[in-house]
Amino acid sequence: MDLLTFARGKNSEIFQSDAFAAGALATEPVDVTITVGTGVAAGATSVDLACSSTVVLRKNLILAFTDGTTTVLLRVSAETTVGAVAAPVPVDAVAGDVPGIPGALTTSHEAVWDQLHRVIGTESAGFSLSDNVQTLTPATYESAFTGTTWAEDEATSKAWAIARSGRFKAGDYALAQVEIAQFEEREVWVKVVYPDEEGTPARIYEGRARVRNLSIDPPATGVVDASWTWQGQGRPKRTDLTASAGS
Repeated sequence: MDLLTFARGKNSEIFQSDAFAAGALATEPVDVTITVGTGVAAGATSVDLACSSTVVLRKNLILAFTDGTTTVLLRVSAETTVGAVAAPVPVDAVAGDVPGIPGALTTSHEAVWDQLHRVIGTESAGFSLSDNVQTLTPATYESAFTGTTWAEDEATSKAWAIARSGRFKAGDYALAQVEIAQFEEREVWVKVVYPDEEGTPARIYEGRARVRNLSIDPPATGVVDASWTWQGQGRPKRTDLTASAGS
């Protein structure tokens, strides 16, 4: 790729957990494995699914099923609870006008879900780190003997945040959890995935957070303009996905 002509604008992805109970500290959700109970052909609008733990699959949740060779993306089209016994789940394609899933599923296909909900919207999802610092000063100072002292500082504490703004679906489940988290002062687990210049996931930041400064305009034509900040709590987890990662 020509480094002089690359364009900014590759999509980042941001995910949030359900709001945790009031007073509880958020913890990283555990991955669950979702399996296919009975194979279905491309175009199917329902598929029997089972899960390693009982979970609620929310409407518009996107799952990627793979058998090691093929991958089929599908969207859950109605909220459904699944557990150890396979149960029918309404599904559809992620995009496009043709109804049903885009490829066949067999009992060899499975999907791993991190139990986070994608916060689907537009505009920014910036991650920031800030420091509280103090200047280090010598215990004694004699300019006539030592000359001018160059300042040094050290961080006494650090903070992180993810600012989110844009347009969102008025009925989006993840947006509703953002509202609940701020109104009831409950923690969430939040994760942002940033791509490289080719659009390949390259870096992940995630951790405990509280929602601050939520602003939502009245909905119009099915969307709302909203903004808020996930204010990090404690140290975030950083994962570098690039092969040459040095951190």
